Amino acid sequence: MDLRKPENEKYLKTGITVVAIVFICMLIGVVIFDRESVGKWIASLFAIVKPFVYGAAIAYLLTPLCNFFEKKLVSAFGEKIRKASKIIAIVLSILAGILLVAGLLLLVIPEVAKSIVTLAQQIPELMEKGNNNINQMLENYPSILVYWQDLYEKINTKLQEWMQTDLVPKATQILSEVAVKISDIVTMLKNAFL
Repeated sequence: MDLRKPENEKYLKTGITVVAIVFICMLIGVVIFDRESVGKWIASLFAIVKPFVYGAAIAYLLTPLCNFFEKKLVSAFGEKIRKASKIIAIVLSILAGILLVAGLLLLVIPEVAKSIVTLAQQIPELMEKGNNNINQMLENYPSILVYWQDLYEKINTKLQEWMQTDLVPKATQILSEVAVKISDIVTMLKNAFL
């Protein structure tokens, strides 16, 4: 049977359709009955593709800046350095991107640290207000109110311990370490190019 003949074309299309439907049904069955391994497969695929996606996003964002630097270099030094201007424009674009991200992080990190400390200071007051509201609602149910008071004391004690021993010190330490690293990178770049 020659599948290239027009009269056999409908059999070819029907066969491809049947194979595709069977394949899709098998795929749906695997997804339904073996979700865990499908999830792991998708996670591993994303881990493989993630660097390419990030690279494409960075290239997309830096391309206008690179084109700007290249045009300025060619207009300043002439056509004879066109190839070198591309390389220099790429390096300048990457440095500008790094400095922009570092600058933004240096602006955001102190605010995040301040917000964490403020939140840690306000949580006891907010917890007390919530407790008072719940106490008012449970006034007519004394047995539940006793249970709630016991539960509230345990939650409040654990939350206070966690905030004092973990949240504020660790958050402050992490944010200060990130700020120091960013500052070191900016200083290194400044020293390398000045």
